[in-house]
Amino acid sequence: DFHLGVGDAGARNYGTDLSNDSYLPFNTDIDSVCYGRDAINRVSTGGDDLCYTRPRGTSWDIGADELITRIYRSVGPSEDEVLEAGASNHLNISGSTATFDTALGDDVGVGDALEYDDDNDGDIDANDSIAFISGRTSSTVFTIKTAAGGIPTAPSAADEIHWNINRAYTSLSYAEAGTENTLIDFDLRNFDTGNRDIAVNSEQWNIACYAHGTTADTAGTTIDGWTTAPQNYIKIYTPTLTSEVGTSQRHSGKWDEGKYRLEISMTYDYQMAIKVDDDGIRIDGLQFKITNNDYLATRAIGFWTISASGTGYVSNSIIKAVFTTTNADSVLGITTTSSANGTYYIWNNIIYDLDVSGQNVNTAGITNVGKMYAYNNTLYNNYKGIYRTGGTIVAKNNLVQSCANGYDGNFDASSNYNISNLASDAPSPSYRSNLATTVSFTDTINSDFHLASTDTAARNLGVDLSQDYNLPITNDIDGQGRISNFQYPISNWDIGADESATSIFRSIAPSMSTYLDRGVDESGTDLTISGTTMTLENAAPDNVGVGDVIQYDANNDGAIDAIAFISARASSTSFTVQARDGANPVATTNDQDWQIFRAYTTLDNAEGGVENTANIDDDVDDFDISVSRNDGKDIYASNEQWNIACYANGTTVDTVEVIIYNWTTAPQNYIKIYTPTLTSEVGTSQRHLGKWDGNKYALTVTGTGPLIIYEDYVRVDGLQTSIISSSDNSVSIYVALISTNNEFRISNNIITGSFSGTAYPYGIHLNDVDIVGAMVWNNIIYGFSNNSTGYGILANNPTLLNYFYNNTIINSYRGIYSNSGGLLKNNISYNNIVDYYYGSSNSSNTNNLSKDATAPGAAACPNANCYYRSKTLSFVSTTPGTEDFHLALSDTDAKNKGTQLCSDSYLPFSTDIDGNSRPCSPDTWDIGADEVIQAMININRNVNFGRGVNFNAK
Repeated sequence: DFHLGVGDAGARNYGTDLSNDSYLPFNTDIDSVCYGRDAINRVSTGGDDLCYTRPRGTSWDIGADELITRIYRSVGPSEDEVLEAGASNHLNISGSTATFDTALGDDVGVGDALEYDDDNDGDIDANDSIAFISGRTSSTVFTIKTAAGGIPTAPSAADEIHWNINRAYTSLSYAEAGTENTLIDFDLRNFDTGNRDIAVNSEQWNIACYAHGTTADTAGTTIDGWTTAPQNYIKIYTPTLTSEVGTSQRHSGKWDEGKYRLEISMTYDYQMAIKVDDDGIRIDGLQFKITNNDYLATRAIGFWTISASGTGYVSNSIIKAVFTTTNADSVLGITTTSSANGTYYIWNNIIYDLDVSGQNVNTAGITNVGKMYAYNNTLYNNYKGIYRTGGTIVAKNNLVQSCANGYDGNFDASSNYNISNLASDAPSPSYRSNLATTVSFTDTINSDFHLASTDTAARNLGVDLSQDYNLPITNDIDGQGRISNFQYPISNWDIGADESATSIFRSIAPSMSTYLDRGVDESGTDLTISGTTMTLENAAPDNVGVGDVIQYDANNDGAIDAIAFISARASSTSFTVQARDGANPVATTNDQDWQIFRAYTTLDNAEGGVENTANIDDDVDDFDISVSRNDGKDIYASNEQWNIACYANGTTVDTVEVIIYNWTTAPQNYIKIYTPTLTSEVGTSQRHLGKWDGNKYALTVTGTGPLIIYEDYVRVDGLQTSIISSSDNSVSIYVALISTNNEFRISNNIITGSFSGTAYPYGIHLNDVDIVGAMVWNNIIYGFSNNSTGYGILANNPTLLNYFYNNTIINSYRGIYSNSGGLLKNNISYNNIVDYYYGSSNSSNTNNLSKDATAPGAAACPNANCYYRSKTLSFVSTTPGTEDFHLALSDTDAKNKGTQLCSDSYLPFSTDIDGNSRPCSPDTWDIGADEVIQAMININRNVNFGRGVNFNAK
């Protein structure tokens, strides 16, 4: 084994840095897990720590090896329970491999302490051993090392059952000081002392921070007294990879109470969440919340006493502030001081709300002394964005919005591609120079600063930094890869911390396998594709729209050789198109050998990647070969967001049960199943108008249920679903087995069914204790009653918060059953048999209506609108077979009795099930899924029309 030994004094740190060599530049050693310039590989294998294993700008080790011993420790805030224990789960250790008979929990990972009875005497004491997880192969196989990074002692007997796994520390402050978790046996506890010379010992310390439910780490941490070197540093981070932990402990680019976070309530001036007095400290993927209680100078991260040759790193983190006073001043997110003259690398961070009524002239997201490289950060609602107080700042691809000062001070001349909401302060000579720029975020009300898919100011307009000499980066704050120009020369990065997802479009229509339009007809129709624009010589039918497939002859040799997908519609002759992966399609001019098809013939086929191959040419019909019936697709890894557009096919309904399973999703990498309505999507709407319509898309299934969702981050919008069943649990939309990190949305649907025999019917069933973040609004649900059973909506998870707004549930056995955590606003539960509302006691419930006396409201009702009980409603039609649950014009009990939710803190929206606008002012929404529009009421009265008028067409 020719790795350098820890005590080597002949080769270690005596080599020259070759990272910028004129002939053969590289910065890896023989142990690097990355190859060449493969940016995607760097992301998937953990980034620079395991890839770029040689330091930049300082001496290398001579020879093939760069000596590093990686030490791992874990932190779990107030972790007061053993994570895993032996008993019936046998442990075997061979070398550095620990194997368990039974799978460990997904929250067990690197840094966790494994104490075990290696002398097989039946207990754990001073004669036994402790090891630390340094890698995860699977839920039963882990790599373990001793406290010093060596090979652990194997138990004297096989199938050891006396063992425990705990977090090594219960706070980050304790980890820095070496104060171990007291759950670990006292005899084995003194494995660390803090203040270690990791340079002499050739170590790299990795402190992995884990979530503990919603418990925050509340102790400020000062890192001081450690001796470091460029490759012998301390990394404080949240593990994300499956080679580290079973489930990511990191936020997904948006504040997440269920992930590790450090929350500090400031109680004195110059207090900090993390104060750094040692060189080479790296902070990656943490969340910081600083609450200022009338103290003038506070910081989230402060580099305080760093040597001139020292470094500091902050990446992929979220920092926000909460002020309880207007007296606070000099509140900073990331800062360096006059005693910290090193070099700092700050990238992919989101910093927001560091402002108190505009009073804080020294309050800023990022400030510096020394030299700083600030790349791809997003700063929002701070008094200042990036503030140069001294030294040098090189700023690239930063995004500043809603700040009084975007970029304050003189920046290095190489700074570029920065955005500000102000007219002249962004150092950006190549893009938007001296121009105020406003970007579109996903949801600023709920502090989601991912770029909106519709943004045109920051998406694809940054500079590629993957080969930047000073700070080469390859991913975004979510851990998704930014595509480098080395791989795709025409690519561009997004500006800011987020690299937005690529929207993918696919269409389905029940049993529609033949073409919708084609080029070869009596006169011939030319098709031209240039860039992302497709132009037709003659108008396409009005039912051609987003997701539809165009097969064509790109080189005009008479044979089909290319395929594209519609992603937007400008007119009946002009469409935006994309390749199968969202890139630009192959260009062509005046081709007549083309046809347009639906991509799939059932929604189930779209979920499983079974393309519409009946008439699509064999050379192009495997366009979704990456989607597997059994394995779904990892759209997080590919950074895609899938849109499955459902079209009508006359009166033909979709009759195949759909199970969404084995996709890998994320907040920005979600699946949206919907009916297109806008003229920018299709020429004629494919959606119902709040009443069942046999000529619009419908999913009608005989059996257990039309739509079953077993994945996070799925959205269902504007469908008609119906279930016909005579036995068993019968659910129209069923959601279960969702992880604790999830969000899904069910909106604007008509949900009904027909039941007999022993059927136990449900309209929407949220059936898992981990479901949280469900958003259910503007749905009409009726007919879920059979044999004294049934629910319109059933959410039987015990305490987690889900949102049910403006739904109408009618003619079911029970209306809405929700746990105590469910939040209900503006719902109608009417003409059901028993318990119109049951279970929810949330103190914020408001403006719900029932025919009986069960409508929930606030515990201490502040006004008469908290609930409307024992009311009588008027609908357009309640006749079976012709149901129309729009509110009648004569209704007085639901019209104008709701609370407006345009700026609701959790689920803001401003339309009804028909797509009509709800008023944001005054506070006079209608309760239920339908909003009666007053202007239309007046016209109807004048000309004596009924509700059957197509108001959208009007």
